[in-house]
Amino acid sequence: RILEVKNTMRADSGMYQCFAATVYSKEQSTFAVTVSALDSVPVKVTVTSDEYGLLGENAQLSCVGQGNPVPSVTWHRKEANTVNAIAIDNVVYKETFIEILAMLNIANLSMAEDGIEYICKGVNTDLYESSIIYQADSSIILQVYKQ
Repeated sequence: RILEVKNTMRADSGMYQCFAATVYSKEQSTFAVTVSALDSVPVKVTVTSDEYGLLGENAQLSCVGQGNPVPSVTWHRKEANTVNAIAIDNVVYKETFIEILAMLNIANLSMAEDGIEYICKGVNTDLYESSIIYQADSSIILQVYKQ
């Protein structure tokens, strides 16, 4: 027979015993089980790009989101006290086991971009309690310079 514990948690760690008996003999075995798991890590986001760009050139704003589980990351643009999400078409994502890189591409910078705040927002949930939601953000104010 096989003992299978589904949806294991750290609380399942401990000493386990197995008993077997036939009409001829009885056997008993004791063994230790350790369930190791990664801890939940609340989301952390950091904008890692320069705060400036050149008029008419392309700019790429980068944001790294870290956490366990890996967070979802979105870029937002704040203008006149209104924060709007940026279309996913303008963002390139690269994900590893522990982090996600979100690169926002802004083509043909204009002076209208000067002084605009770009906000990177990250969200993840607790590994063991999905009703616990972690959120973080980091921002950059873009400065556009004439060549």
